[in-house]
Amino acid sequence: MIRTVRRSLGLFALTAGIAIAAAPSLEWQWPIDGGNGVLQVELDESVYRHIQRDDLGDLMALDADGQPIPMGPLSQVWTPPSIRELPMQPVPLFRLPAKTGDTGGDAVELHIRRDDDGRLSALDASVTPGSGGNDASSDILLDLSALKSSYDALQLHLDLPDDASFDARLQIDGSDDLSHWRAVGGDHALLYLKQNGFELVRDRVSLPRVSHDYLRLHRADGGSLPVDMIEVRTLPAVEVTPPQPRSLRLSGEAMDDEAGAFTYRSPGPFPVSRLDLETSGDNAISAVIISSRSDDKQAWRERGRFTLFDLEQSGARLHNDSLMLRGDSRDRLWRVQTKPALRTAPMLRLDYVPDRFVMLTQGPAPYRLAAGSATAVRENYPLPALLSEIRRNSDADWRPPLAKLGEGSALAGNAALEAPSKPLPTRQIVLWVILIGAAFLLLLLVGRLLKQPPEGGD
Repeated sequence: MIRTVRRSLGLFALTAGIAIAAAPSLEWQWPIDGGNGVLQVELDESVYRHIQRDDLGDLMALDADGQPIPMGPLSQVWTPPSIRELPMQPVPLFRLPAKTGDTGGDAVELHIRRDDDGRLSALDASVTPGSGGNDASSDILLDLSALKSSYDALQLHLDLPDDASFDARLQIDGSDDLSHWRAVGGDHALLYLKQNGFELVRDRVSLPRVSHDYLRLHRADGGSLPVDMIEVRTLPAVEVTPPQPRSLRLSGEAMDDEAGAFTYRSPGPFPVSRLDLETSGDNAISAVIISSRSDDKQAWRERGRFTLFDLEQSGARLHNDSLMLRGDSRDRLWRVQTKPALRTAPMLRLDYVPDRFVMLTQGPAPYRLAAGSATAVRENYPLPALLSEIRRNSDADWRPPLAKLGEGSALAGNAALEAPSKPLPTRQIVLWVILIGAAFLLLLLVGRLLKQPPEGGD
């Protein structure tokens, strides 16, 4: 695999080499710690604060000489597999006799036999009925020792009559040796309702990413589990680490021409997907209209409406749901209109998922991320072709390793944000000089003609 990646990188370097030119003037820089080859980096708040362009075009990766190296948005060159597309596979299922829970309960002897690889080869149980002998419910034991990867979901195939209803809470424990068990997540709901031609089914259990060899399923109410097959959703060997949502809080300023209206300015082109308002803590309720625009020259665009409430009731704090935007917005100006008018500006919380970029290290190290320029724009590199070639010749779950950004520091500073003075329009100046000169000569000619006496005059 390593040889294949190196060959792909060499091919890319020959076909998409970078012409040596003057280093771009960029305001700020962050060291990249992640090795060589194809890497991905995740932007943090400090990077967004220095990006000038809304399309992130003034964000670049540089080598030690200050020359740009190939870089582009990860979303445009590689898409992780959808969680819904990951395979599900059935696993061995064993039923365990459960204790009845009273002092006169059944005596249970459990005989377990495992192969050298840890898989269950035999499971026998003998039950001696006790004095309280009612039918004991049975837990379910899953043998997942043959799986070579972790998993995060169980699909239960319920065995129920057509007209039956089922509602239960499921508890799951995990173990690697069948002796020591630990809870996996909290309670899980199982539901099957069929009424008036409608069905409501919840037969899939979501788990945190785990890799226990064995799982034990138990009904919290002590009933039985009418299940005839259980499938597990396995995950890639290399864990997909999606960017985690982050929040940015902005203080507002009251608008002079409208009561209860406030404006907010974002310090960068954050990809905002959700927002909320946070009051100072007093009970508040108001109808809210949220608008945004990219700059002062654009018209306001409405983003959504909701009812803001922040109340304290019986010792508990009640707050409205946050507003989901229909699409990510990188607007830097936001407006909040409230009716009835709020007396003070609430805090505007902008939630966003940070962008990730993929880069190819070239030239001398160390490498760095740089942003902030009035003129520099990142080139469009053919990175999709590179990653397609690497994936074709590598493991199916290969992805660029995630590099870390160090603490930022000034590069060119504020000088990179100053637009260069426009050169003198030499051609226009020459044309105007010629035009003015021609007009002056024309005036002289007309003056001379007017001074000459007419022919045949006295």
